[in-house]
Parts: sequence; C-alpha cells; structure tokens
Amino acid sequence: GYSVIDLPQPYMPKPNQQVTVSENEENKNTNAALNNEVRSFLESFFRTYTAKDRSDETKFFFKDSAKAQSLNGLMNYVSMGDVSVYEKKSNKGQYIVRCSVKLEQPVTGIQSNHNYEFSLQQDGQDKFEILTMKPVSYEIN
Repeated sequence: GYSVIDLPQPYMPKPNQQVTVSENEENKNTNAALNNEVRSFLESFFRTYTAKDRSDETKFFFKDSAKAQSLNGLMNYVSMGDVSVYEKKSNKGQYIVRCSVKLEQPVTGIQSNHNYEFSLQQDGQDKFEILTMKPVSYEIN
C-alpha cells in the first residue's frame, strides 16, 4: 500500500490564541536603527524560510538549530508588512517582535497575510538569533 505524507503548510492558529505581548504603544521600541536591523534580519530569514532547496540555511537564523523550520518552496515570500519590536525588560538584548508577512502559493498565486511573533536575541552588531517563532494569525486576501 501507499501512505500519503502531508507537506508542511503555514500553520492555522487556534482562535483566541494567547500572544506574549499585547500591542501596546508604550512597550514598543522607538529606536529606528534597531527596528530597521530587525526588519532586515526578518526579510532575510523569510526569503530563506520560503526558498526551495535552502532549508539547511535556516538553521543559521536560530539559536537552537534543532528548532529551524522551512517551507521549502511551498510558499513564496512576497513582502514584509508591519514590524513591531518590544524590548524584554527582564533580559537585555532580547526582543519580542510581531510582524506581518505576505506569502503566495506558487501554483495558484493566492496570496495570504501571516502574522508571526518572534523572540529574538541580539548577538553583536546587526546580528540576531531566533529563540522562538510562533504563528499568530493567518488571512487569505
């Protein structure tokens, strides 16, 4: 017989899923240089995360390479939307980042918006590592 093994798909979160930070303007980081560095890092990550045959490279973005994930060409990266950076008060150099990403299914061309929450650690100038990555919401345009 045959077994059908499903390929990884963007995750659909449960309704009312808890998020780590509330979108509170008071906690938002206002350092434009840091916000731009985080945005550039995430754009590079999503290009690699969605690219076919580059799944091995995603481990370089994660502090724990065992947590590395990849869509391996199932979705194409289109653009980065809003990026909000929140500094963790308890741990200096660690940030909670909420971001919106537009992805496209290569076969159908259907685009969808995906919101993610990352926990990042700064590791030197312009260098970040992903501690955790979790999907928050998903919406088809």
